[in-house]
Amino acid sequence: MKKTALAVLVMSMFAASSAMADGNKQEISLSGYVDSSSDSASSTSSTTTVIDASYGYYFSPVLLGRIVAEDFNTSSGGSTSSVLEIGGGVKYYFGESKKSSWVPFAVADLLVVSEQFSGLSGSGIGFDAGVGGSYFLTETVSFDVTGKLYSNSYTINSTTDTVSGGRVEFGFTARF
Repeated sequence: MKKTALAVLVMSMFAASSAMADGNKQEISLSGYVDSSSDSASSTSSTTTVIDASYGYYFSPVLLGRIVAEDFNTSSGGSTSSVLEIGGGVKYYFGESKKSSWVPFAVADLLVVSEQFSGLSGSGIGFDAGVGGSYFLTETVSFDVTGKLYSNSYTINSTTDTVSGGRVEFGFTARF
């Protein structure tokens, strides 16, 4: 079901029309990554999957407000962890769209975090911020690369934990 929904979303991005510079008011983005690793000393392996979806509304041709949903799933050594982040933020493009060109951007989000880990659950807050670039395949559809720093703080069973780090995401954005 998730794969079908993602395929429909990506296909709809390529069907979008009219350029950001020509007055687009909205965009939809879908990005993510998969990381697999193994530790020979402990004979364990882990896999992390991240899917980041956002909806943005343009306040100007280069500045937009965003609603964001991020889903992290990790499995390692027989245990699993699932983190859902929902929030909002801003994105700023350092230029306007033009087919076959790179346009750099900056992004920042404030998030509500919900985590499930080995049958326990907790919640808290988080943020992410980063920079990236959009390569415009058409006037409205771009391939995006984003480097982000993040920090999440949440409480599970009266224990507060903070997880922070960095990641690089790849995805697509459509403007309409």
